[in-house]
Amino acid sequence: DTVFQIESISAPHPDGIFRIPLMTNPPDLDPILVSDTTSDGVASKIFNTLLDYDPELKLEPCLAASMPVISADGTQYNFTIREGVKFSHGRTVTAQDFKYSLQRLASVRSKRSNLIEPILGAKAAIEAARSSSEDAPEIEGIEVIGDLQLRITLTKPHAPFIYHLAMVNTAVVPREKVEEYGHAFSRKPIGTGCFILEEWKEGTSLHLKAN
Repeated sequence: DTVFQIESISAPHPDGIFRIPLMTNPPDLDPILVSDTTSDGVASKIFNTLLDYDPELKLEPCLAASMPVISADGTQYNFTIREGVKFSHGRTVTAQDFKYSLQRLASVRSKRSNLIEPILGAKAAIEAARSSSEDAPEIEGIEVIGDLQLRITLTKPHAPFIYHLAMVNTAVVPREKVEEYGHAFSRKPIGTGCFILEEWKEGTSLHLKAN
């Protein structure tokens, strides 16, 4: 038998750089386009979601201030967004940003529209987007109740739905930057995560710096 010895790392490397080998160039870093593990691994360092996982793989709040208040019938999720969270270009995140970001998953370019299908009105919005190429159709089940209050209503109880809100595809993005960059947003991602994309040499390397 072969024995591999792994040395414990008790402190960051002196040069302050952590290097990770990537097997391929990430195809997309726009959350609604991420559908492979390489893109997911990079995008999850640039973007944040409402919920995340703790070290024991249990759901915990991320950009939500706490776990959602769920209605007795299991169809309504009420979230309070953390105060003072900012996108890396400086603007403060609001519930409206989450509404926009979730609605983008219904757009014709989205690769993960299935994640929002349980939401009231989402299937109709997805169908409308496919026929009209609309970017972010209005979805009645995603409501902004206040600057930091978001309500998501499902057509019927769907237990796995809450786990969708911890997937990078549902991460919050700034509408103004998505509209400014267009399709190039996938190469110029702006999020709220602990890292910012500083340089991308296609097929060679990506350099993320601390946010």
